[in-house]
Amino acid sequence: MEVKTYKNSVIIRIKRVDEHEVYFRIKRGRPLRDVMLEYCNYLKLDYDAIRFTFNGIKVKCSATADDLGLKDNDTIDAWSDQTGGGPAV
Repeated sequence: MEVKTYKNSVIIRIKRVDEHEVYFRIKRGRPLRDVMLEYCNYLKLDYDAIRFTFNGIKVKCSATADDLGLKDNDTIDAWSDQTGGGPAV
């Protein structure tokens, strides 16, 4: 089966460690903030409590797929903010 590719868009996935991955087709020039908000709304997550990274680098909300060099099936990781983490007593 041949996978269809599109010149002006890319298929990406966003995934959390504890959740299933969610796929999105986005235009290459579209700010990723839109997709990150859609992801949070879909999973009923607080957008302000989630951090997104690509290849270990934080994704800025103004970044686009072209800015990051995203290709089809690339993965953006979603992380929950963590509080605490002090030494064990």
